[in-house]
Order: sequence, then C-alpha cells, then structure tokens
Amino acid sequence: MIVGVPPSQVTDVMALRGDTVDNVPGAPGIGEKGSVTIIKEFGSLTAALDGAASIKRKGYRESLLNNRAQIELSKLLVTIDRNVPVKIDAEQSKLPAPDTQGIEKIYRELEFASMLKKEELAAVEDFAEIVPPTSTDTTTTMSEEQADTLIDSLF
Repeated sequence: MIVGVPPSQVTDVMALRGDTVDNVPGAPGIGEKGSVTIIKEFGSLTAALDGAASIKRKGYRESLLNNRAQIELSKLLVTIDRNVPVKIDAEQSKLPAPDTQGIEKIYRELEFASMLKKEELAAVEDFAEIVPPTSTDTTTTMSEEQADTLIDSLF
C-alpha cells in the first residue's frame, strides 16, 4: 500500500522506488518516502523526469537525470496492460445444470446424509435402517464402475 498518493499515481511511485520482489529496478537512491515526495511535488512521473534539474536534493536530481531510461522501463513493468486481445463469451463460460438425480443417487449409495437436502434426510435415515452396515469399519469402498458413475454424473 502506498500512502500519500491517489491510485492513479501508484505506478509512478512504484516506477521510482522499484520493487525487488518483481525485479523492477526503479531509480537508484530513491526509496519509499522519496518517491512519494517527488510524485506529490510534480504530479506525475513524466513531469518529474522533465523537471528533474529543478529538484533540490542532489541524490534525487542525479538519479532522475542519469537513469531516465531505467525509470521509464520501470514504469512499463509496473503498469498492468489492460488492452489485451481477449474475447470472453459469457454463454460459453456457464456450467451445465448438474445431474441432481444422479448426484442424489450416489449420495444415497454412499450414505452422505449431510450432502442431501434437509427434507431428504429422513429418507436417508430410513435407508440406513433398512440396510445396516455390515461392520463398524467406516472406510467407504466402491467398485471401478461406481467410481466411473460418480465421475460421469458430476460432469
């Protein structure tokens, strides 16, 4: 978060101070505070670069004068390109309706009572009473055919 500048100037500040995590070089000798000060004074990175000779602090002035190309590259690196050739068809992005009957069948077979709708819980309890477990083992196994059916019903 950059305090002291509006969102429209964040890339200008980032171009000056750089970002070691993203390999953005920035302007040597200009850090977090200096970059905000310069952008607040000039209003933009371009204005700061054009008016670099008038900066009082020698280190900032020399950095801007001697590293213009690097700073302009840094600006490019921190700017998100929003003009990309992407076409999105919202209709193609929609998922098909789920096979609720197939899902319900599998949930009942696997005794996933919590996955069923509340009004169906009674039916699952009835099912569990009719078909008691054969052992106290809680491991659920299914045949390859059951697994294929489960996967097919989800897609």
